[in-house]
Amino acid sequence: MKKYNTLEFKKRQDGMIYYFHPSECINEHFAWKRGDIDIFITYQNGFGWCVIDSNKNILGIPWGVLSNETQKLPPLGKWVSCKDDKAYVYDLSI
Repeated sequence: MKKYNTLEFKKRQDGMIYYFHPSECINEHFAWKRGDIDIFITYQNGFGWCVIDSNKNILGIPWGVLSNETQKLPPLGKWVSCKDDKAYVYDLSI
């Protein structure tokens, strides 16, 4: 199965774009690493596709996708993140 190449996370609030590039698998699942910091998109058992930090803390999830809807690749479209007491909406695309 072919995985996505670079993924683009575009913040709806201000148009800021973060690029995630293919990286080593995490827990035997595909992973993409953000270009400027150790933040990853990968699959976490029990949670589904997530954005995580290097300590595996969940920072973001796809909106409207149940964790039991196992997909081979992260779903494109709307994702939400939480940083401290603020939430942000992003669009994930290839």
